[in-house]
Amino acid sequence: MISNNVKLTNTTNMPHVEVLDSTLAGSGLVRVACQLTHKNDSATDKPRILEALSRKFGFKMLPVPNSWAVVASDVFTSTITGIMATNNRETVPYTPTNTDFRCVSGNMFIDDEKEIWRLQETAAGKILIKTTSYDDDETLTKLLKSVSSANSQYFARGVNSMGYKGGDFVAFVSPRTATTQVGFVVASAVNETTQGEDLVVLATTEAGSELIDPNLVVGVYNVEPEVISVMHDSSMQAVATGKKNVVIDDVLNFYKTVYSRNADYFAKFSALVTSHAFA
Repeated sequence: MISNNVKLTNTTNMPHVEVLDSTLAGSGLVRVACQLTHKNDSATDKPRILEALSRKFGFKMLPVPNSWAVVASDVFTSTITGIMATNNRETVPYTPTNTDFRCVSGNMFIDDEKEIWRLQETAAGKILIKTTSYDDDETLTKLLKSVSSANSQYFARGVNSMGYKGGDFVAFVSPRTATTQVGFVVASAVNETTQGEDLVVLATTEAGSELIDPNLVVGVYNVEPEVISVMHDSSMQAVATGKKNVVIDDVLNFYKTVYSRNADYFAKFSALVTSHAFA
């Protein structure tokens, strides 16, 4: 992400940013659609665009690199979508024996400096997240309303389709690290908090599986058939796509095998996805 301390000195050439719409996509993460009105070749200047987005949100939120795509453009304007993340979102692994944190109520903890942290369950285990003034949904929603255009309906018009299924190879923003990753959709699962349908994804890195909001998927790609040729075997098809009554660990182990046998391919594929991202 862009550091709050790294700012371009000349703001007169910044593109004008209009937030067309936004939707919450997990703790401290938001998917937004923006229209950029460009100045002095800013359309091709990624650092300038990323800073313009940061400035629009008062540096309370920062754009996640490699999560942005252009969905429409003309001579002077472009419409982009991508993920914004709460600035300075700190996390630490949680262990019951850690005496640096004291539980004050439910899943809320306090550290020695009287800072508030929230306990959250993830696929990798429990973590503590430092709550900032813009990390909870209610306050974050107020911030979004303050920067968005009136009557924003961009996502409501169906521009952001959610047709993902097991076996899709996608680029997504990790809620754990607020970085763009690539990997397979393993299965879908009901979010007990929102009652919506989330996605279980497994990145090509060693990060492990994660449960993500579908709004955090920022691209869908085709993998060469021979790389996952084992999926054409009827006995593995159900496992690979998360269909029927399969055990989730079997699906995860399947994709881990695919990754391990084709490590160089997926490393190059990840670099290709990153290089083709708009910003």
